[in-house]
Amino acid sequence: MATGAGVAGAPRAGGAPGERAGARAEDSPAGRPRDALACLPELLREARRDAAVCVTHTHTLNQMSEDGRAALTAVLSESSRDLPLYRLSAEWLTGIHPLVELTSWAGANVTTRRLAFSDPHGRWIEWLGDRTAARPFE
Repeated sequence: MATGAGVAGAPRAGGAPGERAGARAEDSPAGRPRDALACLPELLREARRDAAVCVTHTHTLNQMSEDGRAALTAVLSESSRDLPLYRLSAEWLTGIHPLVELTSWAGANVTTRRLAFSDPHGRWIEWLGDRTAARPFE
């Protein structure tokens, strides 16, 4: 996963509790980007247990192999045993338009809710509200 994925609720590396962090180039040796999938387990372990954590990513999964996608889901599932965890994603793996989805873990319960369709470059977003049925233009 590329730089730009973030973990809200995790302290900044070397920072005070409550500071926010993500996989950022400035936290890497010599300012080089890190593999967010490799550093995500540590960031999630450092997250405050009294905070809900939200991992976000946009147009990232298409750059990962199926094994990489499965590994990301496994890391999130494992981490959700110890803290409230959410995943907000905007991805375009299938269909005509990218999907914005929110996944939440509560113990063994995993729920994914489709929130919106969007333009791949952010020109528009169609919020779905309570509509969960498949759309004809998918």
